[in-house]
Amino acid sequence: MEELYDKEVIAASLTELALQYEAQKSILLKTQEEARIAWAKEQADREVAIKEHAFSLHKERTRENEDYEYKKSITRRNEEEAWKATHAKRVLELQQTEQTHLKNWQEREDLLKKQEAEVAAAKAKIDSFDATVKTEVDRQVAIASNAIKSRYETADKIKALEFDGEKKLLERDNEILKGLVGARDIRMVYQGIA
Repeated sequence: MEELYDKEVIAASLTELALQYEAQKSILLKTQEEARIAWAKEQADREVAIKEHAFSLHKERTRENEDYEYKKSITRRNEEEAWKATHAKRVLELQQTEQTHLKNWQEREDLLKKQEAEVAAAKAKIDSFDATVKTEVDRQVAIASNAIKSRYETADKIKALEFDGEKKLLERDNEILKGLVGARDIRMVYQGIA
């Protein structure tokens, strides 16, 4: 009996061990399945996190690129507007310079025409003087005309004043000569009468 009892105890122990083994096996399988599910969830969460990070990174890079393009277009537009303003200012300056040159040229042309008219008028007056005065005046007019033409660009007003002064001196000399000639004729007439 004792042997039977030992056998029953051993059988009960074995059954109990088999039950314990099955319980631990099922716990282990359950833990293993939970770990596999947790690992799969962790992998899925990791993939979602990677995708979210990639999307966030893509979104950030896109935003940075858009900001760069926007700033570049603003800078380019500002530079273009500055260039246009500078160009317009330069064109205006050139137009003003051209107008100033044209005005100066026209003033010189008008002055030359006026001086030529004055020379022609003086020549007409000089033509009425007697031969010796005419020769001197013609010589002075030629000298004055040549001086005016050769120095027109630098001293045209001064030469015109000199010419007018010389002409007035010649006219005064002519009047003095005429006065002297007239006085001599009168003296001769009085001397001849007396």
